Amino acid sequence: RWSDAGTVKSCVMDDPVRDFIDGITKSENFVAELPAHLDRQLKIRSIVQRRDSMPPPLPPMLVRRCNLRCCCGGCTWLLDDHRASEDATAKDPMDELVDFIRLLPEQYRLNVLDLGGCTGLKRRHLKSFAEVECLKYLSLRNTDVSRLHATHINKLTLLETLDIRETNIPPRDTVSIYLPKLKHLLAGGFSKTTTATTMPLVEKGPLVTVHMPDSVGSMRDMETLSHVQVSMDGAELQGVAKLHQLRKLGVVVHANTTTAAFLGRVIYMLAANLRSLSIWVAIAVPHTTTTLTTQQGGGTGILDISSMYEMASSLALENLDIKGKMSLPSWIGRASKLANVTLRDTEMDGGDTLRRLATVQSLRCLKLSRKAFTEQALRFKDVQFQALKFLVVEGDAVTRIAFFDDAAPKLEKIVWTIGGGSKIAQMYNEDLIVEIKHLPLLKEIELRASF
Repeated sequence: RWSDAGTVKSCVMDDPVRDFIDGITKSENFVAELPAHLDRQLKIRSIVQRRDSMPPPLPPMLVRRCNLRCCCGGCTWLLDDHRASEDATAKDPMDELVDFIRLLPEQYRLNVLDLGGCTGLKRRHLKSFAEVECLKYLSLRNTDVSRLHATHINKLTLLETLDIRETNIPPRDTVSIYLPKLKHLLAGGFSKTTTATTMPLVEKGPLVTVHMPDSVGSMRDMETLSHVQVSMDGAELQGVAKLHQLRKLGVVVHANTTTAAFLGRVIYMLAANLRSLSIWVAIAVPHTTTTLTTQQGGGTGILDISSMYEMASSLALENLDIKGKMSLPSWIGRASKLANVTLRDTEMDGGDTLRRLATVQSLRCLKLSRKAFTEQALRFKDVQFQALKFLVVEGDAVTRIAFFDDAAPKLEKIVWTIGGGSKIAQMYNEDLIVEIKHLPLLKEIELRASF
């Protein structure tokens, strides 16, 4: 299995597959033993997987010891000291992994360490892993790591990928990180929420993310930076504008003119290379410093990066993802390679937004989620999406989709996920999708709902 950065993340064989390969190699006079470096990687992965699959510790077993001096009521329950001593002698897999890495030959260069999904990661473990100076890939994704100490991580001067998605690392722990060779910083995740509805639409909880490193402008090899939070005025974006190798950017920002100016400059400076842009316009949730939600209703304003800078015709953007109150940039029509647009909770004017999106000649997929538009009816009228092939609608806001006058001549698939709060349940004998006869290439309509 390969990572996004192009490095090997894991190599796991089931026992029957391994036995089969072993038999074939012997019968064909091949060497059955794995190369030393691959055997060590498999050993590391087996330790990690054993830690990941370990059941939670059981409570100490109680045993009954009878007091022979009494005939009744003299039995007491005591801890099973023998079992407790056995549990104490069982070595933690993470400690075993630390010992294994320390015993590796000095000439062996361990480049990849994927700890994704592990639990029980302590500070001493990360401190030991940070001593592997040749490490290029470190994944802590979906682990229970509680802190990320810059004094330890900064020792990994050759690290190219740091994946801390879906962790509870405090936001401030990333401020002092400086990794001169870092290419991919992957952070952020969604808090887990439960829903009482039986509808198929499952809403994600608030975004949990970390702060932008202060020295981000000095990490000039950066190619992926997603998703990180900037301060109220967005001053850290000045450093991001210096990252001319950046291909993918995901930021959480606040809606104000200062942030808009910095973000506009970032897009202007990186126009020739930036392929993917995700912008969360967010507000802090009360009583917490780690979670953010897209603005709804009571936001402080609407982010507008339209008139900050005149975009060059060489804008290379392919994917645009906007969440929260933000106006559609005026340069959208100049993005000649833009293929995918996602709008969520933007509360834009539907008619005006569709007209401006229709000017994007390369747009192939349009996704509208939750309150993307203020209108309940989504009308493709008086506009023509020349290349649009996929339309995805999610949430309770939209109650009808209508097509007129060959507005989307190449549309092939419509996916509509209807939430539990939709007013569609009260609509009887009314079409959900109107005038599909104007869609000559339509092949599939997928409705996800409980009617």
